[in-house]
Amino acid sequence: MLAEPGDVVYFRAGLYTDWLRPSRSGAAGAPIVFAKDPADPGGDAVFAPVARLACFHLADRSYLHLVELRCDGAGTAVEDALNIQRTDHIRVERCTLENAAKKGVVAGQVTQSVLLDNVIRSIGQNGSNTGEGMRLYSGSSHNLVQGNQIENVGHNAFQLYGDSHHNVIRGNTFRNPWTRVGAISGPGSVRNVIEDNVIADAAVSEVPIPNDVPWKAWKVDSPESILRRNRIFHNACRGLESAAKPEPEQLDVSSNRIYHNVVYGSGLAGYRIFDTDASVATDDLRLLNNVLLANHDETSGTRTAPRPSRGTPRSRSRSTSCRAAWTAPASSRTPCATAERARRWSRSTASGIRSRRSRARSRLSSPGTSTTTRSSWTPRAATSILGTGAPSSTAAPSLRRRPPRAR
Repeated sequence: MLAEPGDVVYFRAGLYTDWLRPSRSGAAGAPIVFAKDPADPGGDAVFAPVARLACFHLADRSYLHLVELRCDGAGTAVEDALNIQRTDHIRVERCTLENAAKKGVVAGQVTQSVLLDNVIRSIGQNGSNTGEGMRLYSGSSHNLVQGNQIENVGHNAFQLYGDSHHNVIRGNTFRNPWTRVGAISGPGSVRNVIEDNVIADAAVSEVPIPNDVPWKAWKVDSPESILRRNRIFHNACRGLESAAKPEPEQLDVSSNRIYHNVVYGSGLAGYRIFDTDASVATDDLRLLNNVLLANHDETSGTRTAPRPSRGTPRSRSRSTSCRAAWTAPASSRTPCATAERARRWSRSTASGIRSRRSRARSRLSSPGTSTTTRSSWTPRAATSILGTGAPSSTAAPSLRRRPPRAR
């Protein structure tokens, strides 16, 4: 019996030695759902196909959902955990994808799809420079990648390129001790939003990589995208990098917006931008309100330590505990001295702000001071970010005197 649009197919806990390859698509408002049986608490529904292209092969299908299934490619020579090429309206939620030889998720020409709260780990091999945690390419657009955890990948934990546009990468945790974390590249990969992600532990593995390899945790080599509110920390390489290059690579980083990010504790520079040709566009690249703290200064004449993630302690005493924190297992990590100083600075700054606010309120409420409060002000007319909006009210402001500015 074949699943029809609107059907839900449940898998009991156990081991399945063939791939999941739906023979037909669902329909708008009636997707076909493949899920672990919620009435069977006895473990996971594990797919471990032998010598197959993928555990879950959804290519050339649409309106399909995967929920709480697991792919384990250990010892099976499965290439990809999830293949969703040339698809649309695919939803993959709370699945575990691990031990594939090449890719955790390969998504080419995918539109209107959601990858939500999945775990992707151990893809490729450490030191092999092969393996992708998640790859979006070939014009993939209008997709949401949110809440996923991707770790221990042989090449990139996340990669977006090949004219992929209007995608949102939000609230994910990328930790890749094996090598770098993520990259967005290509002149056609525009108007993507990378926000609220954790990007950490890049290249802190003890597997040696040549010292002249300029690793970076996250690379932005495409134009017209937004990188905001990300936490980029404890990476043994550069935190962020943008590169503009002429053909044949043709990398253009113009009109990017990089703001409200925290880049902390990088083994090399916190952020680096360079171009190899003056004719390559870097126009209107804006970096605003970012915090770069305790990163290595590459412009100094000599490095204060060798490659900071190859198992050799740093020479600076203040960084020794940071190095130990990088190489320790996640369950036993302890904050390094620099991190503790950063936290103390953050707490003291917040305390100072609260104190200034308290003094300002006291002045406003003291005798002889205007009792006009902010709540009685008439707000200014709102302006849309897409164009000039109409005023929300035409009434004249009733405020005669502003309260004294807090100092």
